[in-house]
Amino acid sequence: MKIRVYSAGPTPSLSTVLKLALLICLGLAATVNIRAESDLTARFHSRYYENIADQLYLTREIPKNIELAIDYYKKAIAAEPERPGIHWKITRCYWVLATKRSVSKEERLKHLREGIRFGKIAINTDTSNSNAFLWHALVHGDNALVKGVMNTIYMRTQIREWLEKAVQLNPKNVNAILGLAGWYYHIPEFLGGDKAKTFQLIEQAEKVDPLYTAIYIQKAQYLISEKKYDQAAAVLNHVLHVETPRLRNDGAEDKATSQQLLDMLKTEGHLTSDQTPLTGSSPG
Repeated sequence: MKIRVYSAGPTPSLSTVLKLALLICLGLAATVNIRAESDLTARFHSRYYENIADQLYLTREIPKNIELAIDYYKKAIAAEPERPGIHWKITRCYWVLATKRSVSKEERLKHLREGIRFGKIAINTDTSNSNAFLWHALVHGDNALVKGVMNTIYMRTQIREWLEKAVQLNPKNVNAILGLAGWYYHIPEFLGGDKAKTFQLIEQAEKVDPLYTAIYIQKAQYLISEKKYDQAAAVLNHVLHVETPRLRNDGAEDKATSQQLLDMLKTEGHLTSDQTPLTGSSPG
């Protein structure tokens, strides 16, 4: 019996095999390069959008800038979804909208809900970022205050732990220190509040950044609540004489707030009209 052997064609030469291998390698390299270029482009766009949003936030006193900042932060996330460090900034924007721009309880709660949503992502994906825990705590705190006493009591321990975590991660995070001071001030003493601790934390914040004018506004407001009007006036006068605030725009706003509070104290008869501003040492 004859066995027929069918040939599949001529055997390719070694040079042909090498050429094919080279073409395959070049194709793979091109694919890798395209992916690398794509990743680089995504990173560029993400940071570009984030920088625009940061500038919009810094000029948030201009109408609609805070909403535009949120839009650009979201674009930055869409361009590079796995990159941490952006979600907390959106939470901060929603906190500003809720506490400074909202005209109704419903609108305030809507902004706080959005802030909480992005804050949750922030603390889960950016676990070493002090600001992630700070702003998540603040939106939860304001949400609890708006919803009532029982909600505040229910959330108090978790909020304090987030604030303590923020300070632990960055002991120089002044806003975190002030947030913790606020917690000790607003929570009733029998539930852990401690007003003496509040003013200790404010003094700590002053030492960290004496040019951060928000510290003194918060301190003055607490002193007014405690009916310590002369001390409050000293603090407010100090703000008016801070020549180079840490944040220029916020400093200007804080100076205006200081003047308004001083005028209120005088109008209500808590201060004498001829009381002179302090220009020397830091307020006590």
